[in-house]
Amino acid sequence: MLFNWHRILKKGTVDDEIHNTGIWKKYENKLRGIDLKLALPVEVDNLMYNLLSDWNELKTVTLKDIADFHYKFEHIHPFQDGNGRISRFIILKQCLEKNIDLIAIDDEYNNEYRNALYKAQKTDDSKDLVDVFKKCQKRLDEKLDEYKNFLKQVENDINK
Repeated sequence: MLFNWHRILKKGTVDDEIHNTGIWKKYENKLRGIDLKLALPVEVDNLMYNLLSDWNELKTVTLKDIADFHYKFEHIHPFQDGNGRISRFIILKQCLEKNIDLIAIDDEYNNEYRNALYKAQKTDDSKDLVDVFKKCQKRLDEKLDEYKNFLKQVENDINK
C-alpha cells in the first residue's frame, strides 16, 4: 500500500522517470538544516517491518500511538522523497480507521508541528507532538463548523 501511495504521489516527476518510486530509498538522505541522522537505506526494510508490525499489534489506538508512529516513520524516512506527504496521509488513514478526530496540519501550526516532530525524533518523547495534533484537530473542527454554518446559510437562502 505504501509503495502504491508513493508511486501515485511521485507520478510524472523526475523520480518517476528514473524509476525511483514505489520503492524504499536507495541513497542516504538528509533533511536540510536539521542535525538528525535518518535511517540508512540498508536499514529501512527491517525498521519499516518492525514499525508496521508494532502498529498492527495495537489493540486500541490513541493519539499518542499515532504520534509515536508518525515520528518514527519520519525518522526512518523510508523513501528518497515525499516522506512528509506520505506520513501525513498515513495520519489521516489511521484517524479514519480508528475513529479518531482527523488531524490536518496546516500553516497555523506548521512550525510548531515541525519543532515537536524534531523533538520527538531526538528524545523519543511525543508529548509535544500529541499537543500539536490536538490543536490541529480542534482547528479542523472549527473550520468544519464554519463550513457547516456557511452551507446552512446558503441552503436557507436557496429555500427562501
